[in-house]
Amino acid sequence: MKALIIDDEPPVITVVKLLVDWKKYQIDTVFECVSAEQAIEVLESEKPEIILSDINLPGLSGLELVEKLRDEGSVAQVIFISAYDRFSYVQKAMQLDSVEYLLKPIERESVNRAVEKAVNRYRETVGRREDAERLQAQNLFTAYMSSGRKPEIFAAFRSALPWEKERTNRNCRIGVMSLRHLSGENIALYPIQAAAQDFLWRNHAGTAAVWGDSADIALFLSDGEEEAIRTACLQLLSEIKKSFGLVLHAGISGTVPAPDGIEEAYREALDLAVSSNLYHTEESVDFRLIPVPPATSILWIEKVLFPALRERNEEHLRSTVEELSGHLERTGIVTIRQLENFRAMYNSQRSKWILSRQKELGETVRLPQEFRTSFCLPDGRFSAEHFTGVLCTDLQSLRKKFLPENEGISTLELCRRAQNFLKENYAEDVSLEELSRQLGISQSYLSRSFKKEIGENLIDYLTRIRTDAAVDLLKSGLRTADVAAAVGIPDPKYFSRVFKKVKGMSPSDYREYMKGGRS
Repeated sequence: MKALIIDDEPPVITVVKLLVDWKKYQIDTVFECVSAEQAIEVLESEKPEIILSDINLPGLSGLELVEKLRDEGSVAQVIFISAYDRFSYVQKAMQLDSVEYLLKPIERESVNRAVEKAVNRYRETVGRREDAERLQAQNLFTAYMSSGRKPEIFAAFRSALPWEKERTNRNCRIGVMSLRHLSGENIALYPIQAAAQDFLWRNHAGTAAVWGDSADIALFLSDGEEEAIRTACLQLLSEIKKSFGLVLHAGISGTVPAPDGIEEAYREALDLAVSSNLYHTEESVDFRLIPVPPATSILWIEKVLFPALRERNEEHLRSTVEELSGHLERTGIVTIRQLENFRAMYNSQRSKWILSRQKELGETVRLPQEFRTSFCLPDGRFSAEHFTGVLCTDLQSLRKKFLPENEGISTLELCRRAQNFLKENYAEDVSLEELSRQLGISQSYLSRSFKKEIGENLIDYLTRIRTDAAVDLLKSGLRTADVAAAVGIPDPKYFSRVFKKVKGMSPSDYREYMKGGRS
């Protein structure tokens, strides 16, 4: 940090220099001027952050000098030093947002306190301004990337980058960090983007923005040598790794004219980013594309993977998945593009298989939710073992839900089991839901099959069993209410209606009939 002392009396300058503990406030350079005109030259060339100025100077006064600085937008912090305590001077100094108004002779404690206050205020002011500038640049870059690439937005964006104003080279590069392979884990993109933006801004290297609704972070990078950009981007990825525990990879485009070449550069950078090898244990930056074969074919998923579900052999299912992950492990290359393509093919066949099973089981056909679990480890790296575990878990859940244990048993046998269950449990509050759960099949499939195989509805069959049981109990002399409760129909009135419907007479009439009497 730099300071400037302005006073037309050199002894005063000497005293101020001796009184202030410059090192304590991290001020390493102190300039001296005896006039405002002399000070203007230093201010333009050196841009000191702290100014200690007398008010009565030859020519331009200290107040007029600072007013000129404020009109130019300077945020340098000013401490006025004067032998006069005139109200008009103090009032003007306050209007110019000065830190302090000190009276001569200067005291060590007061001047050091003023310098400390000035340094703190400068840092706060610059910090707020930098935060605002950084946010403005980020918002403008985001708007440009999502607005159809309007040149007027790009012009506003570029003018918001302080270091770009001094550059004559108007070219740039575009980078992409993709987190698509981790989107299933609900990775918080914006904290990562903010970290990237902060790093690039601090290093005067560029800007970062989340690209649309994707899990991609786009980087606008000032043009430079490839090796220098690689080094900067690796440092960025290293910081993200330390902060978020993620091993990420970046794709960087070639040099393009801005803004005309940005569209093509973005596609190039994205292509590189989704082609990075996720087996890498360290972050990487790619400038060249390496062709990678697909992970597998849709035919393998359709003809080999899903048929393995029906065999009810856990070992065989796992070995089938391991066949695929083993292939990936042997190639040593797995990319985001491979995983995206595989997920798309897997979800397509998965939905097709679930819809067909819903129809077979007589369930209401509903479009299933897509499988979104990440195939990669939480830190972003690919692991064949993790891939196998994730895929097997999903397939096993599908088997459990859509391939009941009784799958493969004939419908007649299932209906016989239903009959036996009802005969043994007719006295309980038996529901269709409970019965279908006991048999491991859907309610609609059970109802349809029972009617077809047995020739009557499940409810009618259960009612017949209950009324047959009630006949024997009526013979024993039990009250009708007790008989109703004993056969699983606790409502006596309802029992009477059901009994009459099946037997053609009420329970009391049937009791008399069995005794040989007639009504």
